[in-house]
Amino acid sequence: MLTRPLLALGAPIVLTLALAGCSSESYAPAPSVAPVTLASTTPEEAPATPAPPAGAEPTGSTPAPAAGAADPGNCSGELTGAIDRDVIVAASQTCTITRADIDGNVKVGDGASVTITDSMIDGDVQGERHASVTVRGGEVDGNIQLKDGDTAGVTGVRIDGDLQAEQNRGAQEFRDNTIDGNLQCEANAAAPTGGGNRVEGNKEGQCAAL
Repeated sequence: MLTRPLLALGAPIVLTLALAGCSSESYAPAPSVAPVTLASTTPEEAPATPAPPAGAEPTGSTPAPAAGAADPGNCSGELTGAIDRDVIVAASQTCTITRADIDGNVKVGDGASVTITDSMIDGDVQGERHASVTVRGGEVDGNIQLKDGDTAGVTGVRIDGDLQAEQNRGAQEFRDNTIDGNLQCEANAAAPTGGGNRVEGNKEGQCAAL
């Protein structure tokens, strides 16, 4: 009579142990997985172009002429019409300017010659060591400056600035000009000739009687 209850009590003990064994296998931790890093799909940026050093010439630009280099000039023949730049008559060249409208200066170099007729010069006419400078009619909005050259003639010109002749060797004639500034002549080998000049400023030096 006592055997049956003991068996009944033993059955639950075996069942409990079996369940405990199943439980330990069912809940074993999963093996760890290393994290996966995804490659970026953003395109790489191109490296920035370094800025040129201060003072460097831009790529493709024309270098400036070297200091002291002779100016090549831009007139060795005839010019007329509208000219939006300085006119440069280089050494030993000859330039003829007729009925031109020049937005700049006319520069006459060593041994060069220029003849300007009935033209508008929105700047100066400058001769230095020139062979010949002749201006007839028209208007010069700046000065006419003649220095260390040879012959010159200025006739019937409206000059908004000064007419200056200094240390020239050859004959010079200044006649019938209207000068808003001064007529100044000094240290020329021969005194300039002419007359009939209407001068708002002063007539000075070798041109005092002109």
